[in-house]
Amino acid sequence: MLAQQIALLPAWWQAKAFTSPWALGLYPLVVVLMILILARRPQEQIKRKLKGFILLWRLALLLVLCLAIAAPVAHETHEVQRQPYVHILVDNSSSMSIMDMTEVSAMVEQLRGAVEVRQDAIGGGTDSRIYTHLLRYLSADETIILVTDGNSYDGADMEQVAQYALSRNVSVAVIPLKASRQDYAVRIVAPDVAMDGADTEIRVVIDQAQPGALPRLTLKDGDDILYDQVPSSSVLSLTTRFTTGTKVLSAQLLTSDEVAQNNQAWATLQVVPKPAIALVTKRRDSPLAKLAGQLAAVTIQDYVPQELDNYYAIIIDYQSAAMLEPRRTQLADYLKDGNGLLVVGGKGSFDFGDYRGSPIESILPVRTAGAEKTDDRVNIVLALDISASTGGIGAVRGIDV
Repeated sequence: MLAQQIALLPAWWQAKAFTSPWALGLYPLVVVLMILILARRPQEQIKRKLKGFILLWRLALLLVLCLAIAAPVAHETHEVQRQPYVHILVDNSSSMSIMDMTEVSAMVEQLRGAVEVRQDAIGGGTDSRIYTHLLRYLSADETIILVTDGNSYDGADMEQVAQYALSRNVSVAVIPLKASRQDYAVRIVAPDVAMDGADTEIRVVIDQAQPGALPRLTLKDGDDILYDQVPSSSVLSLTTRFTTGTKVLSAQLLTSDEVAQNNQAWATLQVVPKPAIALVTKRRDSPLAKLAGQLAAVTIQDYVPQELDNYYAIIIDYQSAAMLEPRRTQLADYLKDGNGLLVVGGKGSFDFGDYRGSPIESILPVRTAGAEKTDDRVNIVLALDISASTGGIGAVRGIDV
């Protein structure tokens, strides 16, 4: 029989222990503090019965909070109707050929003397879907030892497999391995789609089993050589521009290491034409033309064009309501079809362009109005951007209020 001890999260009255018992010691201090705070309030401000009810209610909430912080747990022991054993899964992919397996072999022999050991090989050759193969062995209450170099470039995600193993009460241990010989691997990180003539960043990452000098790297776009020298770091970042069409990028390491298959990598990149955008403006030197021209094919128009379907977006710069009115219906239909419309303010638009109360205002997501002062005591207006980007991604911190 196999006895297992499991930590449960029971109701507080069933708890036999607490993960953080110090939190319970805070409760008496909080009780005294609450009594002192309420006792200092004048009796005229609150009735005696209501005062007592509020005190009891707050104390109950604080008790529940302290119990939650203390994290009650209970331990239960039950027997599984089978003999205990350890299942060892060994990565058999080609990248494992450079790993030192001496310590692993000694560990397996020690385990065989203490418990039943079952051993299977997963993967093989260029098949490195280690975590996908691991899923097949995640039976309930299993104990698995995974011997791998961790190189899994396809298949199931490690975190998802770990969550599934936890739900099945499967214990998985990974044996760290050391490389006995040097080996290199290269991969290309590039977007799937890029625009014609726009700056596109390409990254080439070189992985190595042991510290040491990097080999010569060649990066090509078809037959055109983009890079051909020894990189100074394991991550090479290049910014280049492509023309319209399908591009095949290839990277190759000029080295004779243990595994030759991972010295080459490929990536495909679809380069699409720049989207057509109409800029409606009377200003031929409008800075918007130069700004939008970096990412789109901009056509400058004096008036809103009659055929709007030829454009992905319309930019209206310094145009009054009277100049937009002849194309108001077309603009409304254009927006309903999911296209983009950008209206830029200035001396000829919005309140200066008689937008207020006009039919043009009805198709815009803004209302034109003068300043409305409602309270003389308020002289500061705080505007907060609550979009997802303000929350912060990676190293960018959000706004704390």
